[in-house]
Amino acid sequence: MVEIVAERYAKALFDAALDQKRLDETLNDSRTVRRVLDENPDLVRFLSMPNVGVEQKLDAAARIFRQSIGEPLMGFLHVLIRADRTAHLLQVFDAFEDMYRVHNRQAVAVVTSAKELSAEELDKIRVTLSKASGKEILLESQVDPSLIGGVVVRLDDMIYDNSIKSQLSRLTRHLRDVRIS
Repeated sequence: MVEIVAERYAKALFDAALDQKRLDETLNDSRTVRRVLDENPDLVRFLSMPNVGVEQKLDAAARIFRQSIGEPLMGFLHVLIRADRTAHLLQVFDAFEDMYRVHNRQAVAVVTSAKELSAEELDKIRVTLSKASGKEILLESQVDPSLIGGVVVRLDDMIYDNSIKSQLSRLTRHLRDVRIS
């Protein structure tokens, strides 16, 4: 249910921003609101409290965000507050960002390695994935020493696992299946 509600509101926000040619601005503004909400969990609780009046919530949102976000997103926040859907706000922003990426032919790839990769290594991975997918690749890099070596790349529904840990695991399974006569 939450996903359906979030998708519908995100689609409405996306369509409005696209019609107004303010897609990039709306994305940046949604990130600003998300950052404020992440840093202030009490604000999220306040905006979701049923015993707090709509006008109080609208006033608080206006005071907090008036100087930092544009009218399209401010108006959208008012709609969410009036509809009592602020509990879905972060899911709406996630869905909006997904729609933005699809619209701009972008994809996020998560690269996990045993040690931190250099900018050059990450760029090679980005170029390779971009050529293979036909999309602009946005990389997120993580370090997991348990991989021992190599990398694991997650892009959309695809996982490319070339880690030493994975290779050792495959070798172990293979050796278990070998029968010596």
